[in-house]
Amino acid sequence: MAIEIEEMIETTPEGRAIEGADQALPMIEDNAAFVEEGVAATTPEGKWSGKRLNAAANIINKFAGLVGAEIAVEPNFEDTKGPMPAELVRGLLGISSALDAYVVSYPEEAAGIELYDVPSLVSDRDLAMATATIETIISSKEFQRWMREDEPVVSVEEEPVIPEEEIIVEEPPAEADVEEELDILSML
Repeated sequence: MAIEIEEMIETTPEGRAIEGADQALPMIEDNAAFVEEGVAATTPEGKWSGKRLNAAANIINKFAGLVGAEIAVEPNFEDTKGPMPAELVRGLLGISSALDAYVVSYPEEAAGIELYDVPSLVSDRDLAMATATIETIISSKEFQRWMREDEPVVSVEEEPVIPEEEIIVEEPPAEADVEEELDILSML
């Protein structure tokens, strides 16, 4: 009976899917562990008021709504001293990645906007500036247009084409040719 079930798992689409999921699970767990290590490595240590942490949660939720992400950070934080809550770090890192892509796509529109670095958000002032920056960018018409595009296009200036000069490399004469020339020269 065990052999029949094993054959069924190997030969049916459902069985292959189960087997594939079993094989994929360790990779998914490794990826999740990698993400958590990244969050831990970039988590700032500082002191923040509940008001500022909740403002950050609200801006993360607003951004998630714009991009259609199904995440929500509950804005129920209290004054915190120590590491920033992980859900805020994850949200701010995600937004930071999107804003970096936007700045590359629209450098003129984003000129003068100073993006934040998550590990440097160690005070209420830093967090307030980051949330204000995010609010400014995501409220802009240019960012809204960029978000609606199917595939944001990165504007890259074409480099001028410099014609290559033909370089002629002369190969050194073979050893036999050199000896032959020396023999001829010695006869003279």
